Amino acid sequence: MILDLQRFQWQEQPRWNKLESLLAELEARPDRLLKPGEAELLQEQYAQTAADLNRVIHGALAPDLRQYLERLVARAYAELYYARPTRSGFSPRFRKPSGGSPAFSRSRC
Repeated sequence: MILDLQRFQWQEQPRWNKLESLLAELEARPDRLLKPGEAELLQEQYAQTAADLNRVIHGALAPDLRQYLERLVARAYAELYYARPTRSGFSPRFRKPSGGSPAFSRSRC
């Protein structure tokens, strides 16, 4: 349970800002490629922010904060787990680009 909402927001806001920045960067990329390190960071930030959302929901606190976190978590979920299907119905989330290291490919929703 969150006893001090202002303190909670002050402590967690830097992580939420980091997730927002990462999502904005990914959403701006036309190829939607994620490097393995970025995918790991996105997954970590997503999980921690989802846990924060859970704390806010169960504390019945701050409807504006709840809505903000719901949208942020939904955007991160879409980047991690949604890929537009191809003609064959198969859409890989991981592929190796030409000339380099593996990358994760995200399709624009």
